[in-house]
Amino acid sequence: MNYAKLGMAMTIVFGVFAIDLAAPGGYAAGVFYVVPLVLLLALRCDPPWCAPAVASLATALLVSDLYLGVPGPSQEMTYVNRGLTVFALWVVTALIEVGRRRGAQVVSAQAQAISLFHAALEAAPDAMLVVDATGQIRAVNAAALALFRCAREQLVGQPLDAVVTERRRDALAGTAGILGGPLGLPRAAGGVLGPLVGLRSDRSEVALEATISMLPRDGEQLAIHALRDVSEKRQLEERLLASQRMESIGRLAGGVAHDFNNLLAVMMSYGRFAADALDADHAARSDIDEVLAAAERASGLTRQLLAFSRRQVVKPLRLHASGLVTDMEKMLRRLLGADVELMTTCSGEEGLIEIDPSQLEQVILNLAINARDAMQHGGRITVELGNVTLDQAYCASHPDVTAGEYVMLAVSDTGVGMTESVRLRVFEPFFTTKPPGAGTGLGLATVYGIVKQANGHIWVYSEPGRGSTFRAYFPRVGGKPDALPPARTSATQGGSETVLLVEDEAPLRRVAVRVLKKAGYDVLEAGNGLEALAKVETGVKVDLLITDVVMPMMGGSELATKLRERDPDLAVLYVSGYTENAIVHHGVLDADIIFLQKPFQPDELLRRARQVLDGSGANKKAPG
Repeated sequence: MNYAKLGMAMTIVFGVFAIDLAAPGGYAAGVFYVVPLVLLLALRCDPPWCAPAVASLATALLVSDLYLGVPGPSQEMTYVNRGLTVFALWVVTALIEVGRRRGAQVVSAQAQAISLFHAALEAAPDAMLVVDATGQIRAVNAAALALFRCAREQLVGQPLDAVVTERRRDALAGTAGILGGPLGLPRAAGGVLGPLVGLRSDRSEVALEATISMLPRDGEQLAIHALRDVSEKRQLEERLLASQRMESIGRLAGGVAHDFNNLLAVMMSYGRFAADALDADHAARSDIDEVLAAAERASGLTRQLLAFSRRQVVKPLRLHASGLVTDMEKMLRRLLGADVELMTTCSGEEGLIEIDPSQLEQVILNLAINARDAMQHGGRITVELGNVTLDQAYCASHPDVTAGEYVMLAVSDTGVGMTESVRLRVFEPFFTTKPPGAGTGLGLATVYGIVKQANGHIWVYSEPGRGSTFRAYFPRVGGKPDALPPARTSATQGGSETVLLVEDEAPLRRVAVRVLKKAGYDVLEAGNGLEALAKVETGVKVDLLITDVVMPMMGGSELATKLRERDPDLAVLYVSGYTENAIVHHGVLDADIIFLQKPFQPDELLRRARQVLDGSGANKKAPG
């Protein structure tokens, strides 16, 4: 094609030369020599030698014209005209070459930019799909091939909705639903679209988010879909939402347990009054005993709710968990039954953890019972202890965990396992897969609360038909193990001291006053801290302050501080059913503080009162 253009230009040069021979010395003829060069520029004769070749031919013909042409009226003007024509020829040739080089540079830069763009597109971490107006995939990058696990020819030419849809899977219900029609060209470009589902060549699914931009090209409207795998992000969001849901349920459960404890304390106390007033063979005695037994069971439920909500009063000790597991092994074997094989793996080299021993026993017991119930026809339960390190990689997928050194308690079974929807809700209170009447759904919720209250982390791994493994991680602590406290078995007895009872719940206050007066104490009662201070202003000597912790106007801790300014030797017994307060920090009881948890039995109130008055509590310092 370039030779044809060059030939056409040279033919015009010879035509101009023929005219020039007939009219020598004319300026018009000289101008016509530039026409072939302009023609080359218009016809885009790209080789760099085209314009110089035509200019050289025209120059040669102009020189030969001086000898071949008919002499004009002024030979000198003929030389000038030819000189100016040659000069113009080469000026135009130079301009054409400069323009050609600039054009070549622009073309080269464009080609390089396109090459870099394609290289960047190919190296982009996000999967890129170029989709035309019919919804067909026209081009893909390497990340798209890796994401969809297929070859390039398997994607190019496919309709977009064959590999990307707006269908999602409901994690809780385990069912699929349609959020909209197949995803073709975007209804509006820009922004992030999701949740989307990518269908891989092996028929597996991947959670996606898409950013779509429009690309007009050669009169065609294309769309670039940038797809990102957000499966891990979705899992983290689900775990974070589950954690927030558990926190919300915990606050609700703690508040309910607090109010319910006050009611139970009144019911249990008046029930005990009625039972004590009747003979053992009275017809109503058995009915009252049944009411008291039901109240005791209800009290157990509130304790479990408090454990789940991390508002149960505890006294943590530094201990080796392996010793406690060894002590519980015989009891566990009897509890689990002959058709369940129990295996324990404790090296004895596990680090120390800080937890209330009774709570750790409850964790092991609840997990073992849950494992036994998951094995309908017997099986094997493995209890394992070991030191582990949770690194940043683990914490990245478990946002509620801090990296560090932990002691792991793992309880595994060979039972029926769990579906993903059950696994996500297994720690929720009152959630159970057992038939009605077979369980309260608080066992694992209690475990969750205890582990969290000990600043630990618990997770469950399970698949249907392949059993389950619960792993609880407790932070390792330094120092030496603490000695376990001896059991206190003080007998119930009364006294003659003066007791100031402060309780804002009037029914419960009346119960406590009745119990204390019957035991021989001189009782002053008040409904809040200000009333209690007014009682003391009369000058009466108070030996024991029994106060609720959370009260309007003035809490129990502040009241005790003010009264001890008057009498540093004042004994104090704190009572509460809700433990997130000034003396119980996140459920952990301050040292040298004696605390009575609601609901309580009358005998327990008298026993604790005597314990404080006799100095066995050693609570001589103001709390805080």
